[in-house]
Amino acid sequence: MVPRAQCRQIAPCQWEIPATTRTGMKVPARVFAREDMLEGILGARSPEQLMSVAALPGIGKVAATRWPDGILSPVGIRYDIHCGAGLLWPLPYRDALPPRLAGRGGEFLPGTAEPGDMLRVGAGRAIKNGPGDPRDLERSGAGGRPDKADPAAVWGRAKKKGFGLLRTLGPGNHVGKLGWVQVLYAETTAAVFGLRDQQVAALIHSGSQDLAQQVATDYLKRMMEVMTGYGTHPVDRKLTGVPLSAPGDPPCVNARAAAANFAWSNREFICDALRQARQKVFRQSGKSIRLLYGVAHTIVTIEEHPVDGSPVKRIIRRKAATRTFGPGQHLPTRYRPTGQPVWTPGSMGSASPILAGMQRGMEIAFGSCCHVAGRRLSRHAAKKQISGPALLARLCREQGIVVCAGSLSGIARKEAWLRPPAGIKADSVRIPKKGNKTNAFKLRNDP
Repeated sequence: MVPRAQCRQIAPCQWEIPATTRTGMKVPARVFAREDMLEGILGARSPEQLMSVAALPGIGKVAATRWPDGILSPVGIRYDIHCGAGLLWPLPYRDALPPRLAGRGGEFLPGTAEPGDMLRVGAGRAIKNGPGDPRDLERSGAGGRPDKADPAAVWGRAKKKGFGLLRTLGPGNHVGKLGWVQVLYAETTAAVFGLRDQQVAALIHSGSQDLAQQVATDYLKRMMEVMTGYGTHPVDRKLTGVPLSAPGDPPCVNARAAAANFAWSNREFICDALRQARQKVFRQSGKSIRLLYGVAHTIVTIEEHPVDGSPVKRIIRRKAATRTFGPGQHLPTRYRPTGQPVWTPGSMGSASPILAGMQRGMEIAFGSCCHVAGRRLSRHAAKKQISGPALLARLCREQGIVVCAGSLSGIARKEAWLRPPAGIKADSVRIPKKGNKTNAFKLRNDP
C-alpha cells in the first residue's frame, strides 16, 4: 500500500509517486485518477506493479523505455497478449430491433483457418478466405498483423490450449456488448465516425486466450535463464526480461508476435460471425457492418514520442491501457482530423463512452488512455462484496439489463450488459439452477 501522503498532485487528475518511495525506482510513477478514487487505488496492487515497472533497467501501466536497449519482458504487460476490442456498426436502429434477441455461440468449422497461417498472418487470414472486410485491416492497430511472428516459436501445448477456444470470446473479463448511441457530445466527430443518435453498435472484447498465457509462461522460464548474462535482477519475477538490443531477437519476440496475430485473427472471426448473424436475423447484408477501429490494450510497440521537444524512439508498454493517438498522419486518412477512435467500456449498468484521441494525451501519456472504466476494487474483492445471483437480480430486475455469462460467479467480476429490446420485461429473466452448464441466462420462453 502506498501512503496518500507520499503522492503529490501535479495536474488535475494526475498524481506522482516519487522515485524515492521504493528502493530501485529509476523514475517517478504517475497515476491518472480523480481525487475521490485515489485512496482506493493506492490501497490496491496496481501502484505496487507500477513502481516495479519504474524500477526496470532502461527506463528513462504505460511505460516507455529506451530504444533499442530497453527491457522486453514476456509478461510485463499481463499474460493476455494483444487483448483488445473492436467496435462494429451500423446495426439496425434501436426501434428496428426484434422483440427477442438471444442466442448461443456459433460453430467453428475446422479447415477455415490453419493454425500456422493465423499465427503468421493475423487478421488477414480470417479475411482472405472468408467474408471478412479488408477495410478492417486499415482500421486495426499494426494493420492487424504485428511484425516478426513465427508460428514455430509457439510450442505445442500453447497451440492446443489456444485453438480449443478459437472463435469464442474466451474467459476472464472478455465480453460482447450490444448498445446504442444515447448522447452525441461532439456531432462533427461523431459524423466522421459514422455514429448517429439511436444507432446500435456491437463491442467485441477478446484476446489471445490460453495460447498467450502458455506462451508467456514458457518464455518467462527461458528468459530467467538468459537474463543472468546481462547482470539484471528484476524487483518482480514477472518483469523478467532482456534488452531488445540483445544479439538476435530476444527469445519471446517471435512468439509474442504470433500470439498477437492469434488475437487479431480471432477477433476478425467473431466480427465475421456478427456479420453472418445480421444477414440471418435481419435479412440484410452483413457487409454493411464496419469496424470503427480495432485497438489492443496489452501491447508492446515501437513508437516515437517527444522528449524535451524532440521526437525520440521508445519501446512502449501498455498494460490495461490502450493506444489513443491524437490527430495526425499516423492514422487512417478518415481519422486524421479527429484523432483515433477509442472507447472505455463502462462498469456494469453504465454507458461506454466513445472518444477521440487528443494531442494533449500524446504529450502526457505517450498517446494512451485507460482501456475500461476506472477500477475501485480488484475482481477478487468485488466477488467478496456481492454474489453473482444478487448482482444478476440487480442488473436484470432493477435496471432492465439482460446478461449472458458462463457462470454466476463470473458475473460478479465480468462486465457484461445488454439492454433488452422493446417488448422484453426485465422480470422475465430466468436464473439457471446451480450446476447448469448451458452458458445461458435466457429470457423466459426463449427457444
